[in-house]
Amino acid sequence: MVAVFAMVSNPALQAGELADYVGFIPAGPAITAEDVTAAQKMWGDTVVAIAKAGDGAPALVEKAALTAFAFDHGPIVNAG
Repeated sequence: MVAVFAMVSNPALQAGELADYVGFIPAGPAITAEDVTAAQKMWGDTVVAIAKAGDGAPALVEKAALTAFAFDHGPIVNAG
């Protein structure tokens, strides 16, 4: 939650600047306010699609999780 607030309050943060808030951040370009807005819209649209999917919801949830969390792009951090 802190990392999301940091991105919104300072929309041009570099990945390294968020290191105090999260355990793993890959190198990459700055995150802009437009990036955050687009991600929020995509997330919201996905939640609505899942709600409308009926019997297809479990498959859509799995696809959304694999897409949103990019498990295939790097290690999963254990925050505990």
